Amino acid sequence: MSEIPAETVSLNDLPELPPQNRRSLWLVLGVQSLNAFNDNFVKMLLIAFAGAVAHGTDLGDSMQVYLGAIFSVPYIFFAPLAGWLSDHYSKQRVIVWMQIAQVIVFAAFIAAIALHEAKLTLWLSLLAFFLLATQAAFFSPAKMGIIKELVGDRRLGSANGMLQMTMFLGILSGMWAGGSWFGQRLAELNDPWSAVWVPMLVVSGLALLQIPGALAVQRTPEHAAVKFHNGVLFEHFTHLKLVFGNRPIKLAAIGVSYFWFMSNAVGSILVTLSHERHVGNAAAASSALSTMAAMLGLGVILGSAVASLASRRKIELGIVPIAGIGMALATLAAGLSPHQGPMVYLAMVGIGFSGGAFMTPLYAFVQNRCAPEELARVLSAMNLMDCIASIVANLAVVKVMLLMKVPATTQLIVLAPLAIVAAVYMTRLLSQDFLRFVLLTIVRSAYDVKAVNLSQVPKTGGVLLLPNHVSYVDALLIGAACDRKVRFVMWDVLYNIKWLTWFLRIVGTVPISATRAKDAIRSVGAALKEGQIVCLFPEGQITRHGMFNELRKGFELMARQGDAQVVPVYLEGIYGSIFSFEGGTFFKKWPKSLRYPVSVHFGVPLDARAATVEAVRGQWFDLTVAALDSRAQAYSAVPNAVPQATANALRLMEIEWARTGDTLLCLAVAGSPIHQTLTAYARIKSDIHMVMTMEAVAACAQSSVIAIGNAADMSKVPTIPDWARVGRFAMCWDGVDVATPETGGVYRGLIDTNNGAFITASVPDPIMPAGEEGNQVGHRASSLGHLLPGAVDQVALQELLNANSLSLTDDHFLMPLTLQPTQNA
Repeated sequence: MSEIPAETVSLNDLPELPPQNRRSLWLVLGVQSLNAFNDNFVKMLLIAFAGAVAHGTDLGDSMQVYLGAIFSVPYIFFAPLAGWLSDHYSKQRVIVWMQIAQVIVFAAFIAAIALHEAKLTLWLSLLAFFLLATQAAFFSPAKMGIIKELVGDRRLGSANGMLQMTMFLGILSGMWAGGSWFGQRLAELNDPWSAVWVPMLVVSGLALLQIPGALAVQRTPEHAAVKFHNGVLFEHFTHLKLVFGNRPIKLAAIGVSYFWFMSNAVGSILVTLSHERHVGNAAAASSALSTMAAMLGLGVILGSAVASLASRRKIELGIVPIAGIGMALATLAAGLSPHQGPMVYLAMVGIGFSGGAFMTPLYAFVQNRCAPEELARVLSAMNLMDCIASIVANLAVVKVMLLMKVPATTQLIVLAPLAIVAAVYMTRLLSQDFLRFVLLTIVRSAYDVKAVNLSQVPKTGGVLLLPNHVSYVDALLIGAACDRKVRFVMWDVLYNIKWLTWFLRIVGTVPISATRAKDAIRSVGAALKEGQIVCLFPEGQITRHGMFNELRKGFELMARQGDAQVVPVYLEGIYGSIFSFEGGTFFKKWPKSLRYPVSVHFGVPLDARAATVEAVRGQWFDLTVAALDSRAQAYSAVPNAVPQATANALRLMEIEWARTGDTLLCLAVAGSPIHQTLTAYARIKSDIHMVMTMEAVAACAQSSVIAIGNAADMSKVPTIPDWARVGRFAMCWDGVDVATPETGGVYRGLIDTNNGAFITASVPDPIMPAGEEGNQVGHRASSLGHLLPGAVDQVALQELLNANSLSLTDDHFLMPLTLQPTQNA
């Protein structure tokens, strides 16, 4: 048996777990699920058995309360020792020891039943159950702590969801099987002693299967530095200090204890409810209890699975408030359900679903935040808190209401206000996580967000993300793509809008002033120094033509003041969504598809000093080339597709060039790179038409025709029938050495005459808000056009500039070196 290394950092960097780790994870899940099944099988068996052999006595009618309280006692007395044992020894060895211990305890149960004397058997069974609870107390920190050692940090949220799901699968299937089997045998044999004997023997045999499973788990490291001392036996408060000394862990631990309070309270109430529904019929009551437990278990499994799926990349605490609200409403619905009927079963599914989704991210959060050498003791302290909550639920709440003869449905209604108050408190406490989760869930429902090279974003420390700005949902898309929580920079004039301020404050927006540059630099720098990840759009405006705008230099000082890593980001495929300016308007268009596909490309981190405008812009160019090349490969698989023409068409798709309903009049000869590109463009953008003859445009709508060709073709433009009415603009693509035609309304683009690649394009100036005219231009006099997304990377761009005596303006137009940028043509 090999031993895994103490450090789990390498596991986080692997695309998938090593086979031995993956196998060990499934073995741990199976062992703990079977262990939980056996514990709860015996618990339900004892409850049903006691109700049958001692009905009418306190011991027979309140067995569920006593078992619930007894199960908690070992966690109170032995939790510190259990935590030390799993911290000092290999957690795998502790798991093996505890499986052997369970088999021995089951032998004690069999011996007690063999006495065949009701009162003595029940008292000895309670003693044996105490030993079983002690075994569970020592098993718990070992099984919880070993998960992180097997899977690392990155997969912890998902693995913990699987742990909770399989644990509750074992718990609730055990409850169902124990009660149902006993009820069935009791109905057939009409003798509780005969009914209990075979199930107890079978479950003891099942316990034997856990031992080879535990032995096959990969050996985990020991922590010899954690020494035993007499104080270990009384370290309850020391362990609690580890929990309460860290506020996030403390709040998570209290949340978990609240879950176990509700779980035990509802579980005990179900016993009363089953007997109220089947008065005087122990077999039917036992079967009803098992069915309700099964519905509760089905909900827990589904809830844990959903929470695990949502946390597959990062731990989603935003689920907790939603689940808390669901638990409160489902508890109230259970109390208000008719005494007879199916509604109570549906309510049990709701309680279980909410409970599973509630607990999974909290446990994962605690496991992730704790130091490895403290984890078992923290989990032990949490078990102590959970047990106190369970005792309160079983004795102070349920037992009191039983003595007062409060009906089961009323008991559930009494619990509902407590659950509602807790849900409101959790929503306030986790308001940022809650809103973030809700928003990102909506975003992921509307957009299919693909994160590319996400591993290049540093896992810790201050990081400044610098993406291009394409739409009003860019911030949400970046938040959906990142594993870490991202804070976004916003102008204070928007931040201070009264009905928005509360929301922006909750989600952690960083407001900056356009008039107080030094304050803005200090605000962002402070957030970065705190180790946060901050997103700033360096263009300072949403593109209205689909191409890059000028990058402002303020981010350079922000990064240096915050001593942060800088990661350039490229948002691909967003131009065309309803939140972009495609078509000359925001919002006023129908979505093109459900779950609109977008990609978020992350560049190589730059040190603060190296993060200049030129370096960031260069990486943007590199990212656009990689992004568009990847898309071009997929489109080139279409029959008769010309790869270069397809690549050109995709570049044009990223900008505000042709609009819905436009007609492309190809003046270039058939088979030329321009003709092939327009053919590919019209095939991809199906709402665009392409024609080859001038007569075909005579019936077109006003300003809906774009005439495209090379410099020689531009002489044909004035002869196009009714051009003054139908013409929108003419586009001339030609080589770098060809002079731009002087015909009015002709826009210039650059084509590589060697391979037919489109390098630049020009478009009409976009409509700008009042006071912002000229902030974005689509064409510039004497230029060779605006650089297209995906046309050249930074190396190829520099070669192009040097070879042809060109310069690149700040807003990304190619200009001859002999000319200076002028006002728009």
